[in-house]
Amino acid sequence: MNDGTGGGQSVCMGIGCSKVFDGQASHCPHCGAKAITRDSLRRRGWFLVACGILLLGLMAWVLAYLVPPMLAGGEEVEGSRFTGTQEDVQMIMGVLGAVVVFGLASLASGLIQAIQGVRPRAIIVVMLVLAAGLFAFGMAVRRGLLG
Repeated sequence: MNDGTGGGQSVCMGIGCSKVFDGQASHCPHCGAKAITRDSLRRRGWFLVACGILLLGLMAWVLAYLVPPMLAGGEEVEGSRFTGTQEDVQMIMGVLGAVVVFGLASLASGLIQAIQGVRPRAIIVVMLVLAAGLFAFGMAVRRGLLG
């Protein structure tokens, strides 16, 4: 009997399946992928929440430190001076913005996972697409700087 607490239920970890089923099993009876208990999935969700909060906190600190010198147009602000170009500012803000999006996605995904005991597929897909985009961007920058 499902009492809504998630006790005694398992969740398939397969991306294409993600079914919830009664009992504690190491593999999904539908697709054979690895399965974990909902309680374990909830603990992982709280870990994602903590990671999201950490990322957002670090980005807030980094932005508070970087933005004033970048806006000062080459003038010294609190012992720092930014001498980069407008393109440098756009690149820096783009990368930092992507990290903020990762932090928000981690926080949202973790909350859903911790509260509901399921994996939110849409957020996972967004994070994978963003990661692929960041990787491609990093490779393009690396080729431009080294080649």
